Amino acid sequence: MRSNYLVRWRGFIPAYCFSLLIWVMASLPGDDLERVQRLPESPLLKIILSDPFMHFVVFGLLTLFICRGYYRGSGRSIPLAIVAVLAIGFGFLIEVYQGILPWRSFGLDDLFWNTVGVLFFLAVAQFVVGKKPGKWQPVR
Repeated sequence: MRSNYLVRWRGFIPAYCFSLLIWVMASLPGDDLERVQRLPESPLLKIILSDPFMHFVVFGLLTLFICRGYYRGSGRSIPLAIVAVLAIGFGFLIEVYQGILPWRSFGLDDLFWNTVGVLFFLAVAQFVVGKKPGKWQPVR
């Protein structure tokens, strides 16, 4: 029983590590990011380094890591609603945490882009991987 439990939760290690990385990055002062965002001359690089795009991609990747954990842990269908609540809830927790820090601030726009990233990447995972037999299937 115990080894089955460990195997089940081992699939979440990338999600745990990525969540820790997000937490650490959210703790840093935002001044450095603003300086980096002003540097690029390329319009594409400006979009990639923009705050909304970063929130979109980072929380989308977190969503995929959580999906991977559920799939690797059981091999059954992924509870998409639970994944969404976990990822969006973590984004909300990060924003509240940043609101407490004196050098950061709570941002509804950040929370919006976190949520859009989560929902978009959930849809992509469901569409792409859900088409393969025996792979991630949407909850019915």
